[in-house]
Amino acid sequence: MHESKHDCGTRGQLARGWLLGAFVLLGVAAVSGVSEASSRLARIVPGAVLLAHQADRSTFLVGEVAHRVDDLTAALDEKPGDPAVDANPAVAQDIHRLDAAMEELPRFLDDEDRPTYDEIVPRIREFRDGVAIVRASSQGGYTVQSRRLFEERVLPVVAQLEAPLDRLVDLNAAESERRIAQLGRDLDRFRHWQEILGATFVAFVAFVAFAALRVIGRQHEGLARRMGEIEQANHDLDAFAARVAHDLRGPLSPLLLAAAQLRGAAGHRDRLEELGSRITTSVARANTLIESMLAFSRSSTGPDLGAISFAPDVVARALAAVGEAAALANVEVSSEVVPVRVGIDASLLEQVLDNLLRNAIRYIGVSRTRTVRVGVERHDDVVRFTVADTGPGVPGSARARIFEPFFRLDPRYRGGSGLGLATARRIVEAQGGGIGVDDNPGGGALFWFTLPLRSNPNEARDQAA
Repeated sequence: MHESKHDCGTRGQLARGWLLGAFVLLGVAAVSGVSEASSRLARIVPGAVLLAHQADRSTFLVGEVAHRVDDLTAALDEKPGDPAVDANPAVAQDIHRLDAAMEELPRFLDDEDRPTYDEIVPRIREFRDGVAIVRASSQGGYTVQSRRLFEERVLPVVAQLEAPLDRLVDLNAAESERRIAQLGRDLDRFRHWQEILGATFVAFVAFVAFAALRVIGRQHEGLARRMGEIEQANHDLDAFAARVAHDLRGPLSPLLLAAAQLRGAAGHRDRLEELGSRITTSVARANTLIESMLAFSRSSTGPDLGAISFAPDVVARALAAVGEAAALANVEVSSEVVPVRVGIDASLLEQVLDNLLRNAIRYIGVSRTRTVRVGVERHDDVVRFTVADTGPGVPGSARARIFEPFFRLDPRYRGGSGLGLATARRIVEAQGGGIGVDDNPGGGALFWFTLPLRSNPNEARDQAA
């Protein structure tokens, strides 16, 4: 009997030893599983970021090729025999950028995109040869031969390039969507695997599993947010492109119509002058929109800690720049400025003031009192700028959206580019300031923005001067 008890005790110790060993092994396996899960997720996150970069870069390069072809065609179409066109540095720059884009583009294409790219390459080469021939013929001035060469060697190739370039854009978009969808499926499978692993952790090493799952959960949420940001960015880019195309079609449609009517107007001076005026107006409208988009794209540049602007000088230049527009609208502009320095580049500050002033002048409506006043005040360590007008004001319901790109209070109004206030907000916020709109105490709207105060050892001398 004694031996039996001893044997039972031995067997119990062995059982406990085996059980403890099993728990240790399961704990090690659980920790290893957590480590492997974190490693996988750490590899997936950079992959998602790289995917977004590749999709954005390939789309940009395809667009760059199309834009450079359009710009070169437009430059030659304007005056194909003018030596000034051949000497224009912008033409040589467009050719260089076209070659650079074509050279870089293959790095971001997959096997499905390759046939379309290979179809484009010889046509781009033909286009480059045609451009070179037309430029060479321009050495002797405006000639019928230059026009004929342009129509025979350049325009047909441009027409042939349109379809494959559009197809390449579509293939790029489809491939990006497929990869994002595949990444989403991988994440779903990985999430299910995590749930099974989590159940094992709870059963054997609950405290270790709980901490690990919290870390992995935060990483997963961060990746999900990133994927959402990528999808939202693609949606915003599509909406932005559609709006730009719609706004550009406005000035370009009458331009194309006027150009087509020029041949029939030969010999009719009045008709030619009318068509020329319409073409000039349409080109000016298109150029205004393009310049506004370029300003908007550059407006998010971060703050330059060494930049200093003297407020009175910048305000004076901004008022002088809008003087003609104010006079045409019968608007009196004035200012009340304290002599302070602000931490922003002078050209950026002038851009903000110009956008706000032109917006106030443009929307002042039929008010009997027609004034716009710029104010600059110092408040502790910031400088507050105001642009107050006597127009109809901004409804409270629209103040949250008025700084969005292309937003207009009256959709029927087509003046301006729709980017002025959005550009002003991006510039101010990128420099660490704030911007908004309130009611003007005297009636109308009061736009304001703040920027950091910047001291300067010569400030006292400037104020005295």
